[in-house]
Amino acid sequence: MGAAEVVPGVSGGTLAFILGIYTELLNAIKSINLDLIRSALKFDIKRIFQIVPWQFLLAIAVGNLLAIVSLASFLEHQLEVNPSRVWAFFFGLVAASIITVGATVKNWNAVTIGLAVATTIGAYVLVGLVPTTTPDAWWFFVFSGAIASCALILPGISGSFILLLLGKYNRVLGAVPGSDILETGIVWEDMAVLVFVGIGVLIGLLSIARFLSWLFENYGDYAIAALTGLMLGSLRRLWPFKEVVEWTTDRHGAQVPLIENNILPPVFNSEVVYAIVLALVAAGFVLLISRLGQGHESHA
Repeated sequence: MGAAEVVPGVSGGTLAFILGIYTELLNAIKSINLDLIRSALKFDIKRIFQIVPWQFLLAIAVGNLLAIVSLASFLEHQLEVNPSRVWAFFFGLVAASIITVGATVKNWNAVTIGLAVATTIGAYVLVGLVPTTTPDAWWFFVFSGAIASCALILPGISGSFILLLLGKYNRVLGAVPGSDILETGIVWEDMAVLVFVGIGVLIGLLSIARFLSWLFENYGDYAIAALTGLMLGSLRRLWPFKEVVEWTTDRHGAQVPLIENNILPPVFNSEVVYAIVLALVAAGFVLLISRLGQGHESHA
């Protein structure tokens, strides 16, 4: 999930869904409630551990943190030097996820199909929007984190892509400490950015988890059909071959793509072969973890 959230266009929620831990994740987030706050204020540690499935949340948090810290710099570099290969891999991930998630809809009818079509169109338009310039004030980082976290937990819409649209992706990704932190030391300005975004993420997660849990409990097929459409529409962002129409300058003075159009590869070369192979490997990976996820649910 952490690796997926680093790349704009891929949702950690998608990985949670096909791994079979999505409902468990929503319920775990829901456990952070007023009862927990009251117990915390009373320093009732025993009650806190009874309310919160802390082993599950700790495993998810540590896994996400390790993936983000270890892969942020690597993926940032690969997106610069081998963009088509990175996009191809995640294109394969999401394309296979559409099949595995869509297969869980028990009854495809006019309503579920209509929802899938509507959300496909919505996601297709959303991922085609141009990133904007926004303020660097603390409150906007909190706001960005809250909006991105809603996308983080929704299969099909990437929290990183929401940050990209809000003009904060490069700033937040650049604030994540890399493997050279012992040499460079802690940059407190970057730490402040991560803290503000983290506060926003917490606010967003606590808000959206309850709504999604209610939605899945009462309208499961409709919810999954809509999420399938979100993933299908998001493939527009993940197409491996792009042409840069407009560039912008990041805070380090480097030129980065601002507006890109999807294109067909001009020639069939080794780069196209790499993209196809990586997409197929990613699709196979999704099918494998989907089977593992089904095994997890059958034993739960």
